[in-house]
Amino acid sequence: MATLDRLLVAALALILLDGCATQARRAAPSRAILYSGPVAGTADFASSARDCPATLDDCPTTGCGDANPTLNVQKNRTKDPTDLVDLSVAEFKAEHKEIPKTQIGKFRENLDDDLKDQLKVMESVGVSVEGYIIDYTPEEPEDCNCYVKTARDYHVWLGTSATSDKRLAIVAELTPRLFVKAGDALKDVKHKRVRVVGWPLFDSQHPEQVGKTRYARWEVHPVTDVQIEENGEWSSIFTR
Repeated sequence: MATLDRLLVAALALILLDGCATQARRAAPSRAILYSGPVAGTADFASSARDCPATLDDCPTTGCGDANPTLNVQKNRTKDPTDLVDLSVAEFKAEHKEIPKTQIGKFRENLDDDLKDQLKVMESVGVSVEGYIIDYTPEEPEDCNCYVKTARDYHVWLGTSATSDKRLAIVAELTPRLFVKAGDALKDVKHKRVRVVGWPLFDSQHPEQVGKTRYARWEVHPVTDVQIEENGEWSSIFTR
């Protein structure tokens, strides 16, 4: 049966049974829901101009500003997933397709409740995606990290080969709440085959990047581990 079926039922089980594991499967939720909330980017849902905390320790999981608090909470998860669905890059892309901008703009808070619930289900089961790290780079300061200059996500491109086109790659994000020196570890596995473990996330903030620097707005975000195979065994590249 399809990988997505296992993913969705595991998500539903986590929601209903408070984290109990399940082997059941279920069909994917329908995505035929049109966005009908306030227009993203208008005064009804503009980012707040209030001052941001100076350190990550003082930064709430909702981030700084009011534009995407629900999305930021998802980005700032620190819990390791207990139930993982093992996927190749191709399988992840097949089961996590782009949602048209007519259904979801940049601001998750603008969505109707049905679509919010669908994303919640899709994002509730951890994944382990096997592929190659094409490249990586530190992000600019972001609202999810309260624009703290020393607290930046690391943006990783994961592909089917070490030389895959970034336009077709999965984006994975290592967050400063989990990894203080992510770049030091990533430099040793660039262009190597890895397993990226973490939570799937639909990062609605980046529709302009689709087809240019990513395959879709679906990511692995946050990444909770990166593993490399040595002598037939997979082990973490991090010490946390």
